[in-house]
Amino acid sequence: MKRLFCLFIFLTIFLNAFGQRKIQGRVLDLKDSLPVPGVIVSIKGTAITTSTNSNGAFEINIDDSLEIKTSPLILKIAFIGYTTTEIQIDNASTDSIIIKLKDNGGSLNEVVVVGYGTTRKLEPTEKVSFPWPPPDFSTRTLLDRTFFESSKKLEDVDDILIKALSYLKYDERAYFYIPNGFALVTRIEQIKENGESLAPPDRWSVQTKSMTKLSWYSYIKTLFFSTPGYFRIIVFLVTNKPFNSSGKKINNTTATNWLNSGLNVLPEKIKRKKFGSDYNCTALIYEFKKPESKRAYLLTPSSITADDHLQKSKIMDALKRR
Repeated sequence: MKRLFCLFIFLTIFLNAFGQRKIQGRVLDLKDSLPVPGVIVSIKGTAITTSTNSNGAFEINIDDSLEIKTSPLILKIAFIGYTTTEIQIDNASTDSIIIKLKDNGGSLNEVVVVGYGTTRKLEPTEKVSFPWPPPDFSTRTLLDRTFFESSKKLEDVDDILIKALSYLKYDERAYFYIPNGFALVTRIEQIKENGESLAPPDRWSVQTKSMTKLSWYSYIKTLFFSTPGYFRIIVFLVTNKPFNSSGKKINNTTATNWLNSGLNVLPEKIKRKKFGSDYNCTALIYEFKKPESKRAYLLTPSSITADDHLQKSKIMDALKRR
């Protein structure tokens, strides 16, 4: 009996090990090789489906019995804004595949399969991506392209934004990858209800405390759980990709962490991109209200427009004076 039981366990492990195959890979944008999160990846004709994560990665496990019923296996890749495509999977026991998708309007022949059994390792900076589509914001506005009329590349747009922000003492910033462009995030500041920035040191309220003794947790607690008032983070998105809100709600901790998790400079790969006529710069305003003795929360919508925020912060004037 004992030997039969051991045999049963061995067969169970054996069948589990060899009764499935794993298909894994990544989905990237054909134009700039950036990861595309949220892509629906499924086995055609079945209920087996998954979606890509923030790095564009996916993984599907398939029983061998399914391959007998649905041979050949067809991998279907679909996402809004991109051409849906289908790829036949070969007979390898474990597949690793990279797929590059083209914007709508392309044909299936323009979808590039980089290959089975190989994956391209992303540069570390490419993994620093802003949530896409962006999470719910308080308000937004499209900046006038005349501010960037002399720009030939994205680095020129960045230079104009940085000069305006530096002039107004927004000295701490962070960069993130987004499809075909970049996100520039400003440091959080304390503002009046009408959108005007408070005068220093209250504008950067935590600067009144000893930073050497203030932990990151204390920073968040001091800023959002002690001081009542209004706070703002501005995110500039430079891209040729139309977008709306993802509908995802964020809290003050997530928004504040953007400054720490982003890059300190704009990567060369992004700098060299052409600032074509289809590119725009959008300003997203994330405004938080901190009532007395309560947690801070995101105002959706803001009580004033995004243009008002940019006017009251004097960013609009700084862009005009360049």
